[in-house]
Amino acid sequence: SSRLGDTYDRMEFAAMVSGTAWKPFAYRVLIPRTTLLIADVTPKPWQKSIGNNFKGWLESSKFTKRALPWLAPLYEQDTYLRLVASLLVYGCLWGYIVAMYWLAKHLFPAEQAIHYFAPIFGMFAVTSFSWKWIYLYDIPVLCLSAACYWCIATKRFLPYIALFTLACLNKESCIFILFFFALWLFGRMDMKLFLALVILQCVIYLAVRSLLYNAFLANPGWLLEVNIHKVLGRDIFGKSRYFQLVAISVIFFMLTFRWNEKPAFLKYGLWLLIPFYYIYVKHGFPGEYRVFHDIMPLMVLLLTHTLISGTGISQSPVFLPGKNGKDAP
Repeated sequence: SSRLGDTYDRMEFAAMVSGTAWKPFAYRVLIPRTTLLIADVTPKPWQKSIGNNFKGWLESSKFTKRALPWLAPLYEQDTYLRLVASLLVYGCLWGYIVAMYWLAKHLFPAEQAIHYFAPIFGMFAVTSFSWKWIYLYDIPVLCLSAACYWCIATKRFLPYIALFTLACLNKESCIFILFFFALWLFGRMDMKLFLALVILQCVIYLAVRSLLYNAFLANPGWLLEVNIHKVLGRDIFGKSRYFQLVAISVIFFMLTFRWNEKPAFLKYGLWLLIPFYYIYVKHGFPGEYRVFHDIMPLMVLLLTHTLISGTGISQSPVFLPGKNGKDAP
């Protein structure tokens, strides 16, 4: 657990909610502002009652004391606000699971096993690629990006614009969803509508960024942190060359095995690895692979296809149409 961001003093929970966090973290307002909005419409006596009851349950629960000893101290201060924020984040986690299922179902309509395993592997990616850094905006990034990709794949533009707007309020890296939108849909839809949607997204993104920039102008910090010397020293050149070679080889294999069978939609997503790798090296932190969360849904689906279809699991009778696969072609 990252203790709702409390492991990093520049963006601890209280600072994020109050709007006093350092830039660029202060710009990521979706969960903090939604938390405050819910608190504003909740009567104070209700907040106090809910907070006290929740704290009482944590303190009396034998399970949390033994298995999750860190949980009760997490909610000692601002109990109601922290509880609301936690529920919002885990609501996004369920949204991510559902979005991954529907995206897999659309891209692999004939391979039922991938529909079910994609959300499972997506859940593993949350912990594997985040390590100890899970902040208020991380899981919403996964949820909103997966949902946006589903809207792009199915050409549901009205919900896409709404989701993209939420993504802009959550984290500035959503600009790459717009890049993927343009990359994939160019030549695949009416050009006038395509240009109108691209321009609309640019306007939304710039408007949101401008408003947030002005709102937090006095906050300490900068637009983006620069940690290139740390990433190069501790990660790129600091690890064993053999480890890097094996890691790159495994990742390449998992993303490209049976290349001709993988949907073109997912293949296009690999282009985004280039700018995201640059962002990781320049603005990330050693081992902070959650930088790739915006494209993680696409990478997870490529990996799922390799593991499930490539190994033959998708042809198991359990996942074929009809009883025991008898009606399958």
